[in-house]
Amino acid sequence: MDYSRVLEKKEDFLLDELFLEIWYDSDFLNNRDAAITFLDAYLDLMKKQIGPYSLSWLYSVIDSKVFYCKDKNNFIYSMIVIKYDNSTKTGKILLSFTDPSYRLKGLNRKLFTYVEKYFKSKGVLSFSAMIHSNNKGTIASSIKKGMFINFIEVSKIIE
Repeated sequence: MDYSRVLEKKEDFLLDELFLEIWYDSDFLNNRDAAITFLDAYLDLMKKQIGPYSLSWLYSVIDSKVFYCKDKNNFIYSMIVIKYDNSTKTGKILLSFTDPSYRLKGLNRKLFTYVEKYFKSKGVLSFSAMIHSNNKGTIASSIKKGMFINFIEVSKIIE
């Protein structure tokens, strides 16, 4: 199989007098800045106990793609890491992150639009994201973007 990495600039825009760029990278794991931001966000979710409880979840990022918003110094303000399965025509949002000081400014919504277009171009029929029940802000944001609650996972802590 022939492998060619795609690194594509999607858009330039101004937000609060800050010049930002939206990028797509088909090889998320080889994007140093995006991978570091992902790991920082993942660690924060684990510390807050609103993310996956096991590091084995990280295996799912193999072959994943990323849409991200950065400045000229490569600081990433927002990102969405995705994966799709061609055989089932389904997609998955593995992580959605926006820097806390830039939340509620439309960055994630911009990226979400690109994610949706990407999945559509691949023939994906549906896509989903797993969100911890205590992460109310992300649940509300997802519903605003047209997503809906499909399954509920229940857990019990054994003491």
